[in-house]
Amino acid sequence: MAARISEVFFSIQGEGLYLGCPQVFVRFAGCNLACRYCDLVGRKLPVRRLGSAGLTRSVLRLVRAAPALHSISITGGEPLLQAEFLAGWLPGLKERGLKIYLETNGTLTGALERLGPWLDFVAMDVKLPSTGGGPPLWKAHREFWLACRRLPAESFVKVVVNRWTTAAETARAARLVAAAGPAGMLVIQPEVDGRGRPAIGCERLQELFRTAAAVHPGCRLIPPVHQRLGLP
Repeated sequence: MAARISEVFFSIQGEGLYLGCPQVFVRFAGCNLACRYCDLVGRKLPVRRLGSAGLTRSVLRLVRAAPALHSISITGGEPLLQAEFLAGWLPGLKERGLKIYLETNGTLTGALERLGPWLDFVAMDVKLPSTGGGPPLWKAHREFWLACRRLPAESFVKVVVNRWTTAAETARAARLVAAAGPAGMLVIQPEVDGRGRPAIGCERLQELFRTAAAVHPGCRLIPPVHQRLGLP
């Protein structure tokens, strides 16, 4: 079996609770959503097919050169679309002592549960209609988050906000996270352009954060930094 891969590279995690951690990124091609703010919009990435052995060699080559490596980031696109490949490939990485960090749009619960034994970290997005531009996904996100909290992996939710995001949406995202228990973390992340400039004013951003924190105290306001720093 082969995976559809766009990129394999070393960089620093630019978002969420593990911002600043060195990672080897494996970007799986393809997504089941089409969010307006996706940082891949306008990028024509090549797609190649790699088998388990070839992909492992590419990853290990970067691992050997990586300083203070935190984990292997399985990202996309939406990597859970290729869960069958991942179920066969991830155990080999774990046998080598590597930690696995999954970045996902939080809609494919069955695929997550299949891969749970090999995941160490799950960074789950909640896609708001105001920012993503798609239909509401609250039911799918709720099921996915509850499944996350049943796994031994450390997990958190990230929600991107912009000037069109409403307080009601932000509060609902906070309630979704709180429903699985007080230990769950919610990251409020401002949408940014290609230069890292926020698509929301400072006062409005703080209002949305206060709205979320009033519902669920486990909130953090963390902007993305990879665009600002020119990181891949």
